[in-house]
Amino acid sequence: MRELISESPRHGDRGLNNVSVRGLGGPVLAISREPGSRSPSIARALARQLDWPLYDTEALGYLLAKSDQSDDIMDRLDLDQRTWVEEHLEQWRHHHGGADTTMLSLARLVLGLACPGRVVFLGSGAGFLVPRLSVLHVGIVGRRDERLAEIQQTRRLTPVVAASQLAAEEERRHEFLHRLTGAEFAQPDAYDLMINSSSLGEEACVLLTMAALRTRFADIPFAV
Repeated sequence: MRELISESPRHGDRGLNNVSVRGLGGPVLAISREPGSRSPSIARALARQLDWPLYDTEALGYLLAKSDQSDDIMDRLDLDQRTWVEEHLEQWRHHHGGADTTMLSLARLVLGLACPGRVVFLGSGAGFLVPRLSVLHVGIVGRRDERLAEIQQTRRLTPVVAASQLAAEEERRHEFLHRLTGAEFAQPDAYDLMINSSSLGEEACVLLTMAALRTRFADIPFAV
């Protein structure tokens, strides 16, 4: 994990032809997913192809637990970028005034990482936190029986235990998103692209997401 953090690009670098982060703050790719939908391997493939750092729930949790790491990310931002983060954070707080300290810290961290762009998020509600102008928000879903089979196989569980874990994770995700944003995963207008990994497979999911990125951010050069 420390290696991933240390190799991430310097977040004070504006790049993107010096486009103002106030007007853009991207491009960013955020993936929301149903448990067992093979989203981790899809996200890793996309991050490799783009050569962008990937921040999943584990990586974000690590940064939140290490206050010095989280503070360093904000310190790397210039004044305009920090202003961008605080402005969007204030908008989020205005709509979610009852958010606790943990949710507030997560929102600030995600916005700080997203501000300069060229980053992939997997989970943690990042697609609901980053301003729509700056992000391609992709939802990955799958047939329940196939998601159950994926959890059973990858975690080497019995069918009964796998079903119990899947139900518990779905409930936790539902509660987390409601606390963070008040949104439901299935709200179609929250996403730019919704992909069924059961029907299409991982390779097609990657290809479709890359095509959507090129279309959404056609006027911004980035590695493909």
